[in-house]
Amino acid sequence: MQALEDQAAWCLEKHGVRFVASYFSADKTRMICVYEAPDAESVRTANRVSGVPFDRVWAGEVFGPGTC
Repeated sequence: MQALEDQAAWCLEKHGVRFVASYFSADKTRMICVYEAPDAESVRTANRVSGVPFDRVWAGEVFGPGTC
């Protein structure tokens, strides 16, 4: 997976996307990748153009301490 991320770095940068981290499910059949990006469509486009496989992309928000 790291090789794919390295190969896609130019495209991620072009679309304002920064890779943050990856997490595997307990059974190792799924992986969630976290990106910082202007919007979900930027991540979809960068992954599609660079050939990085993905099932879904959705937007999320980070909540820090004391924001609940």
